[in-house]
Order: sequence, then structure tokens, then C-alpha cells
Amino acid sequence: MKRFLPALAAAAAVALAIPGAASAGKPYVLGNVGNGSFPTVTAGPAGVYHVLWNDAAANVYHYCQVLKGKPGCAKSTVLPFNDATGGVKDATGAPGKGWIVRDTDTGTLYLVHAQYVSGDTYVWTSVNNGDSFSGPVKVYGG
Repeated sequence: MKRFLPALAAAAAVALAIPGAASAGKPYVLGNVGNGSFPTVTAGPAGVYHVLWNDAAANVYHYCQVLKGKPGCAKSTVLPFNDATGGVKDATGAPGKGWIVRDTDTGTLYLVHAQYVSGDTYVWTSVNNGDSFSGPVKVYGG
């Protein structure tokens, strides 16, 4: 499964970066790649893509919903860290790479941050297709 996730994220990123012939246009770059950002993507139904990237300078995650053939974010939100939750930052003090997962049965979105130094895992949850998120909730760790 670990080998499958990066391949899936790469395939979804290619789908976002290379528009089809019917919707040809300039590719839209998501995230702040020059600032230690690592975007992850998951596909929803009917050409909806959910994107999450970290912003190491601002200590936040950015969520963006992209509609196939449309530039920019149809929905977006910023998810700040809260050190009081137990430290959801990586060893450098900045947010590490996050993951976005969509439950295909319910449509619920989960934004996952695994803190590799401590082993703690935190999750933000959206039950309204990215309109709002609750959390973070610690789901694993000491």
C-alpha cells in the first residue's frame, strides 16, 4: 500500500497538470514548491480533485478543491497548527508532508499528518466536501 500511494498521487498530479484536448490551457501550479512544499492529491467524482500541501514558512496546511478544466481553487482553506495538541510539526519545527484521503462510500475527506519523530498521527475531517474541517484530532501515538 505504501508503494501505491506515491504512484496514485503522481498520477493525479499529472491529471491536474496536463489538461485534456477539450480543455487545453495553461497548467495550474499548486502549492509553494520552492518553500519545502509537498502537494498530495486525491480524486473525487466527476472531475473533482482534492489537494493538500504544507507551507513550512507559515506552519500551515493548505487545502484546495480543483475542478477539471477550471483554473485555481473552487474551494480552499488554511489549516493552522496548534502546538497545544502535542506538537504536530516535524523535526525542523515546520509542518511535514500531509496526506488527503477521501472515503469513497461517504465522501468524507481526511487530512492526515503523521509526525514521524514522535510517531503521532493527527487528522482533520470534512463531512461537507471541503467546505469546513474539524480537528486536528490525535488518532495515533502516546
